[in-house]
Amino acid sequence: MAGYGTSLLVIQSTRPRVLALHRHFLRLARDWNPATGTLQDTMAEVGYICQQASTLFRQNAAITDEELIKAHIREAESRIELAKHYGTPYRRLAN
Repeated sequence: MAGYGTSLLVIQSTRPRVLALHRHFLRLARDWNPATGTLQDTMAEVGYICQQASTLFRQNAAITDEELIKAHIREAESRIELAKHYGTPYRRLAN
């Protein structure tokens, strides 16, 4: 039963941060301006941002390992910053 209490504390401590990240992704999609500026590119990239946010947040909702949650939070923050900096919402290629 100790594991349940610990995982509950982890969820309670990270939930506000995760929800804030989800809102940040939705705001990013709402305010998105692609490098090309065409309506078609805008709609495709906004759709991608929303789809990725929805899919990944739902996929990771059941995770209770604190270190894994923190790793996913860092990845999400990194993706937001890279999207803003490079003007592309798509995942970067691994080197």
